[in-house]
Amino acid sequence: MVGILLVRKVLTDNISIQSKKAGLQFQTTEKQGYGSQNSKFNFSTGRIEIESGIKARYMKKNIVEISFTGNNFSAHVPALPGCVSVGDTPSEMKENISEAIDFHLAGMKEDGDIVPASFTGDYELVYKFDAQSLLLYYKGIFNAPAFERLTGINQKQIHHYSSGLKKPRAVQKKKIEKALHDLGKELLAVEL
Repeated sequence: MVGILLVRKVLTDNISIQSKKAGLQFQTTEKQGYGSQNSKFNFSTGRIEIESGIKARYMKKNIVEISFTGNNFSAHVPALPGCVSVGDTPSEMKENISEAIDFHLAGMKEDGDIVPASFTGDYELVYKFDAQSLLLYYKGIFNAPAFERLTGINQKQIHHYSSGLKKPRAVQKKKIEKALHDLGKELLAVEL
């Protein structure tokens, strides 16, 4: 059996892999070398070799920060200073920032600059919305009463966040994030 698994969490002293398809769970608290008798983790390549023949590698994550500028959505990549893009919609902005990253990395290689390690090999982009851009992005799906039911935050406050009049405190951001993650889990459990 040979397959690729995605490492869900990589900390300095803990690696955890989970896969429903392969029915495999692997954990180690080793920082280098062997994780257990039947597995070997090579930190230089990011690969775990397990006796059953399954190989896993972790996908490096790169943050893309998204905000609403009043006219459009903008994105920038903190790990690549100067790599920015805009779009009329978040979907267009995501497409544009992906192209901008490819262009930026090609330029760095051409100029002989060192490419950040998180952009070598396989990587994924993690989109980090500010509250205003997130609420505007989902405006067509969730209205203020729906967000109030999901988060427990009153509609007037939701309106202030989506219009940019106020910025939510950290506690309120966590409420919004948790409510959306819980809804996502609930939706993933739906079968038709």
